Amino acid sequence: MEYDRVLGDAFRLTIRYRFLWLFAFLGGASTGGSGGSPNFNFGSPGSAGSSDVPPELQDLARSVQNLPAFLMAHMAQILIMGGILALIGLVFLILSFIAKGALIGSVARLGLGEEVSLGSGWRIGQSFGWCYFRLFLVTLVLGLIVLLLIGAVVLVFILLIQGSGESLRTLAIIAAVLLGISAFFALVILAIGFSIVLEYADRAVVVENLGALASISRGYQVFRARLWPSALVWIISVAVAIAIGIALAVPALIIAIPLGGAVFGTYANSGFTAPTFVAGAIAALIWIVMIWGLGAIGGTYTSSYWTLSYLMLTDRYPPARPVAESAPLV
Repeated sequence: MEYDRVLGDAFRLTIRYRFLWLFAFLGGASTGGSGGSPNFNFGSPGSAGSSDVPPELQDLARSVQNLPAFLMAHMAQILIMGGILALIGLVFLILSFIAKGALIGSVARLGLGEEVSLGSGWRIGQSFGWCYFRLFLVTLVLGLIVLLLIGAVVLVFILLIQGSGESLRTLAIIAAVLLGISAFFALVILAIGFSIVLEYADRAVVVENLGALASISRGYQVFRARLWPSALVWIISVAVAIAIGIALAVPALIIAIPLGGAVFGTYANSGFTAPTFVAGAIAALIWIVMIWGLGAIGGTYTSSYWTLSYLMLTDRYPPARPVAESAPLV
């Protein structure tokens, strides 16, 4: 396994074939998450008096307290916006299955020295989009089965603890704690292994023209046959993901500053009214799209890294053949 070559070729493919960024963008490569939500106290206007809130924040406090009334007054617009966002999300979900095949298939063919363009790559994705949808469903069902098994085990221990005497209850609690700690580490290891198998399964769909279940089986075969190289491939991918996350943090902050300033300026002029709400929504949409676009570049690189790794682990990557020369964008 030539890790340095895979990393270098993945970088060159990402920079040279910029149409791959579109596939990564549509495939949801630049995603992010957030945890938690603000906990506002929507009490009566008198619940936050001037003695509790600094003078410069009193307008904002009154706006927060009036937020439920604002939402009720604009419920129709909010529902319409929610419906539009749901429709956009459905469209992107459908496109993601096509784009995943387009990205993986294009990189695989480029890695093998073939020429690929935007149009031919998209046709590859259309050929395998339905298979990726089935693979998604199979993965979802397997995840639900694991959650149900974990829930069943937890329920059994709860029943044992509640229905046992004092001495047996103590033993049951100790056993539950020990089993829980062991199960946690076992699940972490299994989750890592399963994530590697799924990465391989995604590649097996296009590279070996396999169905959903067959691709998972093939992914497991490759993982079992090349266990330690696969583990190192995963470790390197984690390091790459961390580096990409750090690299994206800087432009994310740079983009957020002027957008946040524009929203704050609108609030200073209009208070918490419809223009401020619209300005905030537009600013958030602009920020998400720009960060998503930048993240697509990183997603192209990570996907290329896994695809070329799969080719090399399955002895398909020609050691002496260079990556294909640049192809037309359409």
